Amino acid sequence: MGVNERSVVQVGPVTSMPGGIAAVIEQYIRMELGGRRSIAYASYWPGRPLRGLLSAGVFPVWALVRRRRSSTIVHVHLSEGGSFLREGLIVKTAALLGYTVAATLHGAGFVDYVRDSPASARRVLEACRVVFCLGQINADVVGLLTRKTEPVRILNPVDLRRRGTGRTAPKPTVLFGGEVGTRKGVDRLLAAWPEVQRRVPDARLVVYGPVTGEVTLPQDIEYKGVLDREALRVALSEVTVACLPSRQEVLPMFILESLAEGTPVVATKAGEWRSFDGVADISWVDNDDATVVAELSEALIKALIGAHRVSSGTHAWLRENASTDAVANTLRRTYERISEASR
Repeated sequence: MGVNERSVVQVGPVTSMPGGIAAVIEQYIRMELGGRRSIAYASYWPGRPLRGLLSAGVFPVWALVRRRRSSTIVHVHLSEGGSFLREGLIVKTAALLGYTVAATLHGAGFVDYVRDSPASARRVLEACRVVFCLGQINADVVGLLTRKTEPVRILNPVDLRRRGTGRTAPKPTVLFGGEVGTRKGVDRLLAAWPEVQRRVPDARLVVYGPVTGEVTLPQDIEYKGVLDREALRVALSEVTVACLPSRQEVLPMFILESLAEGTPVVATKAGEWRSFDGVADISWVDNDDATVVAELSEALIKALIGAHRVSSGTHAWLRENASTDAVANTLRRTYERISEASR
């Protein structure tokens, strides 16, 4: 597919893979962006690193053989580590070829990466007109790293029109969705679960996601495998509470989609959790291994006993800050501004 005058090239993981970055790109592709048409350029496939490197290497040819216009924008979705080499190469190549370049920082370890490799991070970010940040922590890090690139705050988009069944599970049910490993804190949830069951004997724990092999799920935990995003949203709509006890995050789609389905959340204060300020239906637990298990069990017990759906205030917050319309408005304004500045 060619690049035309009003295109935005969304560069990042193939949209068919699970995970938050792919979900964001998929949403961006569907958005109305003021007459701009988003197209996807896949730069990462899970388990196929050589294909990702090849895609980055082919990008200059891909860009050169198409008619280049000044208002074409290349929007690169960055994680950390290898992404700053792979997608970072695309950022620098696109800028060298004269494209207007934007980036979004999705990596849970971005702050650590900047601490360990500041020069590498700076070179990539300074090739961008703007860097979209999912919270104030990353925006501050970008501001300290370079004065040449503007940080712009944005949230991940959640489609408020995609709703599940709205049925409530017959028993009090906790749902975890994500990578079943230590980064997402499944071990913490398993350690907290016996106390939850002691206080709420009929409680169920349902787990969805790819297993890393770092933890062993007990037989009484209901492991349901890997679901696509639409099926996971249906599952979220039918449970009492969603739980994400992560050690590292940025701005989890899992929390946004849980709230969109009317399901309260228990989560650790990881990453850009302050971006959810004003949302009453999230119970936050300190991200501290010394206290997290006890606090997690108490928060889950309270949520299960006082079962409720999220408030109208939370839905209003989602519409104003994280809906596809709200995020599209931020993208439209920013795209137009950086496109005009590039002429």
